[in-house]
Amino acid sequence: MVYIMITASQINEILFKCHLIEGKDRLLPYYNHFGCLEGIPVVEYMDNGEFRLITYYENYHFYKTYFPSVPFISDLKYFNNSDERYVELLNQLFNGKARSSKSDKYTIINEKIMYLTPKEIADACHVKYSTISKLIYDNDKYKAYLEQSMEVRANHTMEDLVNYIKRHKLFKSSAEIYLLKLTVDENYSNRLTHNDWKVIKWVLLGIQDKFKSLSANAQVELLKEMRDPGLKVLHNYFRNRCEEILTQTR
Repeated sequence: MVYIMITASQINEILFKCHLIEGKDRLLPYYNHFGCLEGIPVVEYMDNGEFRLITYYENYHFYKTYFPSVPFISDLKYFNNSDERYVELLNQLFNGKARSSKSDKYTIINEKIMYLTPKEIADACHVKYSTISKLIYDNDKYKAYLEQSMEVRANHTMEDLVNYIKRHKLFKSSAEIYLLKLTVDENYSNRLTHNDWKVIKWVLLGIQDKFKSLSANAQVELLKEMRDPGLKVLHNYFRNRCEEILTQTR
């Protein structure tokens, strides 16, 4: 390893702008307490005398925003090709300090790394093959929905929904499409949230056999009823029960 001190202004190229899922609001308090950030960015020397940033984009962005002239320690490495650079970045995303964006990892694996197999990527990143294969949707009939869900940050709900659909084979085609489209609805306020989906699953658990026998239109209508009031049905029921009990004791 070759460690050097550089400033954010010396970096003129960024391999990939990654997004932290959590932890961005903790960077400044961490720096104020320790005088540095956790994690050492990997950089690559370029012919023009400046540097290309490979990993820890959030650290670079922090220094550029708050302390552009303050040097920070970096790990200087050399790479033979683009695949090596992206493997280095994937290593940090899988094994780094904070939870990284699944969308970023998906993009790198499917669009940026050109000549490595999923097994080779897994070995190079020191993760299980299944960790990589789960991010490759080429043979999945729900690929378009899974990809769209990452764009709107709804992949957690979508993955759970798709797994449920495959496992239970409960929905008629139009009911299935209704749920898939609702999960990636462009109108955020109308989108199926993970809590909505949890309520629907909980209701379906007790009515699976009867629900499966319903027509497609009836399934869709019932799903709307489950999703719309959700737990309000229970709240209203027990509110009324409380009123009944109170009335009886007066």
